[in-house]
Amino acid sequence: MLIHDASAPRFRLRLVLAGVLLILAAVTPVLAGAQRLFGAGEDAQVLKRGELRWALGGRWNAWDEQLDGSGQRGPINARFTSADAGTEYFGGLVPTQGGIRSALGDSSARVSLGATRLRSEYHHEVVPFTFELGLSRRLTIGVSLPLVLSYVSAAFDINRLNPSPANIGLNPGFGSTLIGGLAASVQTQANAAVTALQAAYPSCFAPVPAGGCTSTVALAGNTTALGSGVARVYGTTGRFAPVAGSNLDAALTARFNAINAQLRTALGIPVGGSDPITARPTAAAVRMAVADFNTVLLTSPYGVQSDTLTVLERTALGDVDLSARYQWLNTIDGAKRDSGRANPSGLQLRSVFGITARLGTAARAYTGKPLDLGAGDGATGVELRSTTDLIAGDHFWASITGRYTKMMSGDVDQRIPLSAAEAIVPISRRATVQRQLGDYAELEVTPRWMFNDYFAVSADYFLYLRKGTRYSGAPITITDPYSGGPLTLDPSVLNTPHQLAQRVGFGLAYSTVAAAARRKTGIPLDIRWQRVMTVGGENTPFSFQDRLELRVITTLFGKK
Repeated sequence: MLIHDASAPRFRLRLVLAGVLLILAAVTPVLAGAQRLFGAGEDAQVLKRGELRWALGGRWNAWDEQLDGSGQRGPINARFTSADAGTEYFGGLVPTQGGIRSALGDSSARVSLGATRLRSEYHHEVVPFTFELGLSRRLTIGVSLPLVLSYVSAAFDINRLNPSPANIGLNPGFGSTLIGGLAASVQTQANAAVTALQAAYPSCFAPVPAGGCTSTVALAGNTTALGSGVARVYGTTGRFAPVAGSNLDAALTARFNAINAQLRTALGIPVGGSDPITARPTAAAVRMAVADFNTVLLTSPYGVQSDTLTVLERTALGDVDLSARYQWLNTIDGAKRDSGRANPSGLQLRSVFGITARLGTAARAYTGKPLDLGAGDGATGVELRSTTDLIAGDHFWASITGRYTKMMSGDVDQRIPLSAAEAIVPISRRATVQRQLGDYAELEVTPRWMFNDYFAVSADYFLYLRKGTRYSGAPITITDPYSGGPLTLDPSVLNTPHQLAQRVGFGLAYSTVAAAARRKTGIPLDIRWQRVMTVGGENTPFSFQDRLELRVITTLFGKK
């Protein structure tokens, strides 16, 4: 269920536009007489030579659910919600998990930030400023300059409910010589215990070890691993540490006791003597909360340096379109084309072919804002389209539009995750890769019924199919800031699946265009409103969209 915030800027913008268009609609009957009209949706109309049509409107698109690959509805941004957020959720936990496994001698030990949940809702709103000019009675050119407002409402929770699998929190020893130094003391004592073993059993550590030394050598290895693992996790460079009282904390205490008991036996320490390893690291006091999670996202020592998972708003220019439409077929009586469009008789056809150059001017999504949509594709493309009108009498007509858009490839900056499931991607994995946006095709069918000289209604069906986006480039090797070792990144992890969407809608329209053409008086304009909703598909938002548009025609040159 979409939850709308009436105080948000997007709704103020919607109310202003709606108010302006309704006022114009109210005064128009005084300016022009009765007329027929075309209705909402795309059609095969072209402008007369010298006519300029400018349009102002808005498209308000909202969604809080996504259709998956099997067409099932689910929450958007599902990757940020996890019942048990481990290394697959945030690759920055890998060194912590490795250190814990080393210290415990348990290759199955698993670290977890806990249970996370993100509830989010998108509003993507476009205010296009469109200008079209008739160069001849068959050819119309145009330009569209869209202003895009993206608004994301989001609420993030972590470990809000009990029980939770969380077993790590922020390491209190990170950057602290005093607290982190306790972990260094553990390693120092562990190394001293190994040195004592080597002195007590020199034959076991000779280049060719003596027989019967398996347990002694294993104890030395386990002791070393305990010390180094604790230093990595709890030391001054370790960012996360087990929470006090967690399963990992209990396992580590048991590990200390077991290794100390084995060392006492091996070194012959009498009852009452001191354990070889007496130092203990300081555990995290509490499991992760939202404030801790935001600290990880925002502050540079944790290596992520991204925005938080909260409200996000931005306004930017979208992808600018340059278009041309040529009407190659029109069976309506040529000399009476304008009046005929308003009140034709019999069965008539008209059809246009169009081409649009998309300039890719839109601001792309910021790599440091995980929830950002961007203002558009931000890529160059070429669209071919054809629209055919079937006109039956003076009340019913329908339009069928087909579009195919070829997208061009280009270089983009992206953060490369270790897998498609990784939600939090560190800034160190930002790289320039080549992106090939998927080409897409659309089919639009719009039947209309004109009630009288003022109003018409329409129905709409849309079918949208887009290929998946592909990212390419040679594997990228970086130095992992968490482990200090090399890390190889594969750009193809960013690939996205195909999209399929089916949408239906209905619309209302009011127009004076035909009246102005017949009577040569009044202001030729139309006001159109549509509501479009998703009814099915794959890998696409389950959205609702409102479209409101005012179009006004003036004559720049030629006959009026």
